[in-house]
Amino acid sequence: VFLAVASIFFLSYIYPNIKTPKWERKIISARYLRERKHFDLADEMLEKTIGEFPDKIPLYLVYYQFYSTPKMTMLDCLQQKGYDVLGVGKIYDIFARGYELTKDTGLGVIMARFLIEEGDTEKAAPLLEGIKAEEFMLTQNMPVWAEYHYRRGELAEAEKAFVDFSGKLYPGI
Repeated sequence: VFLAVASIFFLSYIYPNIKTPKWERKIISARYLRERKHFDLADEMLEKTIGEFPDKIPLYLVYYQFYSTPKMTMLDCLQQKGYDVLGVGKIYDIFARGYELTKDTGLGVIMARFLIEEGDTEKAAPLLEGIKAEEFMLTQNMPVWAEYHYRRGELAEAEKAFVDFSGKLYPGI
């Protein structure tokens, strides 16, 4: 009986995870840590995994998803006052290396968003051009062109970009 139960447990839980690549298991572990409110451990795990597997784009996307959660954006106020709470420079460097290695359009859009946040809109614009960048922004619900124009002080263009983005995302509204 024990052997039968152990075999069922092994085949149900352990064997499928053996076949899963290590970097995917790390994403699952990081999400688990995140659910348990261990934000720093989850981020640290993903940073190490990105260092080990720098060509795996889903790692960067999950890492950015963690970065852009409400828990992180609450800390923006402290960062604006001069505290390097998030270590944005480190996060930017991680994405810059990933983009340089993979040339993935999604990572380019994320890099553009970081550049816009820092006020470097000239470097951001080329990363946002193209159909693939637009598709990524729509699938991730990221109106980065609107942020771009807003940061440059072009309020009418920002409003137009946001309305265009919303119209593409929610047709008929």
